[in-house]
Amino acid sequence: MALPLAHSQCHDAENSVPELRPTIALPVAARRWKNGENPTAVLIAPADTTKPVSLGFGSTYVMDDPITVSPDPSSEIIGRAQGTFSFASLGDPALAMAITMTFTTGPYNGSTLTILGNNPITHAYRQMPILGGTGAFQLAQGIATVNTVTVDIAKLNDILEYHVVILHYY
Repeated sequence: MALPLAHSQCHDAENSVPELRPTIALPVAARRWKNGENPTAVLIAPADTTKPVSLGFGSTYVMDDPITVSPDPSSEIIGRAQGTFSFASLGDPALAMAITMTFTTGPYNGSTLTILGNNPITHAYRQMPILGGTGAFQLAQGIATVNTVTVDIAKLNDILEYHVVILHYY
């Protein structure tokens, strides 16, 4: 799957005003492994609970998940989704997520997107806001929709599909 090309150029901040750039739709996937030989999400603050698995209110994880061009586990890695997430609901399971997607190859190499929001993990369709970006995505705003492609409850491993729609300046 080819990613859309970016035509970002740095501008001279003193002599020009950033111009609105066309919207970019970017489908990517993230693989998260909490168990196994090389976990990409690690519990850093367990909830005060007697549950054997720390999925309760207050449990906080740090993550460094690979970003791929598709949900296929063998697809090309194009970056990392790094940040934290906490179980932040006393009702339906929901995560408070702070993510920086850092692209490490391809047309967006060196660019980042920052996502911050509520992720109600039992819902089929979830949205989180894009608060900013750097490089090809400087001054980005937009929305990231999230879908759980697969989940292994026993191992706490999952594959998430993100559809990112970005409005940004250059």
